Amino acid sequence: MPEMSPSEAAPPGASPSGGLGAHGGVAVPASEEPIRVVLAEGHRLLRASLRGLLEAEPDIEVVAAPERLDQVAASVAESRPDVLVLDLSMSGGAAADLLRASGGGHGDMPIVALSMENSRAFARGAVAAGASAHVVQEHANGELPAAVRAVLGRAALAGRARAHV
Repeated sequence: MPEMSPSEAAPPGASPSGGLGAHGGVAVPASEEPIRVVLAEGHRLLRASLRGLLEAEPDIEVVAAPERLDQVAASVAESRPDVLVLDLSMSGGAAADLLRASGGGHGDMPIVALSMENSRAFARGAVAAGASAHVVQEHANGELPAAVRAVLGRAALAGRARAHV
């Protein structure tokens, strides 16, 4: 996919530099429910950091945070999220197998794949396996909330994040 410049990717009403204010320029319409996210991340410190990052956004709510891949299906079934954020290196199974088995998500639920791998080929492979977007953990601070919104059509995806949206 071609990369977009920040000005091309800015959501309506936002400026290229970050937009409408704090929290990435996101204004949450009163009629729109928060995005419900299951954050499946195997590393405790990173999981806590990513949870804090996502929950600092006014339009995102983390509803479960499993630490092992074999806990993901139960977390998704119990919490019924809008988006699954999935660490591709989690213990307790093979994340790529989960992506393939889900056919691009659990039902209609998009998956944002997280990894330490920073290559276009790896990102394409994650999307080919069923992820809706791929975010490199190193860049999650600036890209994960936008990717969560983008896979639901609430924002454009910019930067290094790769997506099929």
